Amino acid sequence: MASEADTLSAEASIEKVISGISDLDSVALAKNLEETINAHRATAVGYDRANVQSLPLRAYLDQTVVPLLVEGLKVVARERPPNPAEFLGVYLLKNSSSK
Repeated sequence: MASEADTLSAEASIEKVISGISDLDSVALAKNLEETINAHRATAVGYDRANVQSLPLRAYLDQTVVPLLVEGLKVVARERPPNPAEFLGVYLLKNSSSK
């Protein structure tokens, strides 16, 4: 019969493995997201920066919001704050270039 210490050690090992898998999934997801966005940007139609209001919605978001949002999501994935939505909101406000 396994002792309590053995059981706790096994549980800690399982948690470590699960955490490692989650970390790898987060990294892979962030990398995949960044590659998809970069591929989309490569095919995006050029625009006049002074006239972003006339862009189609997706192009407007890709050019104005998505780059900062992706960076913020990377920070959230790395930091894993207890309230990720609030953390991301504060990050976006602090790092926004249009104040």
